[in-house]
Amino acid sequence: MRRSLSVLAVLAVLALSGCALDEPAASSPSTSDEAVAEVVAEEPAPEPADVVGLPLDEARAELVLAGFTVDAVDVREDRGIFMSSNWVVVDQAVDGTTVTLGVEKFSDRDEDAATTEPDDEGDAPEDTKADFAAAVEASLLSAFGVDQFTELCVDLADSWPCYVAGVEAPTSSAVVVTLQITEDDREFGDQAAFAILSLVGTEHEGLDHVQVRNATGTYIGDAVRRDIPLLNR
Repeated sequence: MRRSLSVLAVLAVLALSGCALDEPAASSPSTSDEAVAEVVAEEPAPEPADVVGLPLDEARAELVLAGFTVDAVDVREDRGIFMSSNWVVVDQAVDGTTVTLGVEKFSDRDEDAATTEPDDEGDAPEDTKADFAAAVEASLLSAFGVDQFTELCVDLADSWPCYVAGVEAPTSSAVVVTLQITEDDREFGDQAAFAILSLVGTEHEGLDHVQVRNATGTYIGDAVRRDIPLLNR
């Protein structure tokens, strides 16, 4: 009997020992999550597409669609950017998810050619350019139904038509309109250039570029035919 009790005691001890051995060891904190987080954190930010040479409106749309925030800065002067399609990207800089685009106007590239006497033998002679300027001016007056722009100052005293002082044609495809104002108002000038080309561009199919300057000779606006949907149908 005593021996039986001893055997039972031994079996009980072994059973308890086996349970203890079968218990899983306490797991140490896993480092896998930390490793994954570290790999994710070290992933480089996505590179934006190279949009240098694109019109600003197209470049901005492409970058925003890719998830970037876009800032645009005039690289020539501190001008307000009124119509994105009139500007071209000349450089870009990336800071995280923000892309800063350096831009200039398309007209900045050929302003000298549009405002100086051309040397090309194939360019229109002076009398032809003068006739072209006079025809554009006549079309503009006709569009408003007046003989003189000053007549518009009664109803349009704060609008650009009241201030038109003259039209010149430096080339056979461009005109420069002078407004009798002294302010360097870029937005006002761009609006005037866009409106002028819209009004007379259908009648004068060879007119591709309108520039606006103020009474001091400062160029304050421009518009090109390709940016006006009405003229590209």
